[in-house]
Amino acid sequence: MPLFSPLLRLFMVFLNIYDTFKTLKEPPSKYRRGPEGEFYGPSARAVVQRKRDLKGCLAVWIVWCCFTLYERFGEPIIYLFIPFYDEFKSIALLFLILTRARGAEPIFLHVIRPFIRPYNKTIDTSLEFARMIGDMLFALVLVPLDFLQPWVRAYAPWSSVQHVVEPHHEVRGQEMTKSDYTVRQNGRVQSYVKGELSPRVSRFIL
Repeated sequence: MPLFSPLLRLFMVFLNIYDTFKTLKEPPSKYRRGPEGEFYGPSARAVVQRKRDLKGCLAVWIVWCCFTLYERFGEPIIYLFIPFYDEFKSIALLFLILTRARGAEPIFLHVIRPFIRPYNKTIDTSLEFARMIGDMLFALVLVPLDFLQPWVRAYAPWSSVQHVVEPHHEVRGQEMTKSDYTVRQNGRVQSYVKGELSPRVSRFIL
């Protein structure tokens, strides 16, 4: 049983992700007839069913998050006083896996929502403050990236053109003529004659 519970947890997470992926997909659209004529879009029944699926999927995720918080903070203490705790935990996970939204929605409506309703404003304010802090941190992280972006484009090994040698510059002791342009690209020096598109000299820099 101690090994069975983590496997059930992983399977539960996989089902949650898979159901979320299916629920977020738009319902199929077809040409339909309505009071105002033909239109292209999903049926009203498909839209209503999608809303129900979204509510059920959200309830499953809320119950799962609360269960995870309980495992993190409450389980180390309760585990000491309840015999056969792993077996009961596995049964609870099997119940959530088999019932999905039908089992999660009553838990959310009758257990979780009455518990958090008195703290609704506090939770909303805390989440809004956390979102603002996250946006500020993200903006601060982007500031040095804006300064590093030109340097990365100029010297990165995957850059298409790294350095252009102007005329009259020496490359490995060889002076280029006025009509020649040398481009260093991924460690290769290619010499171009002015007005031509094909390389005349191509060799590696060691």
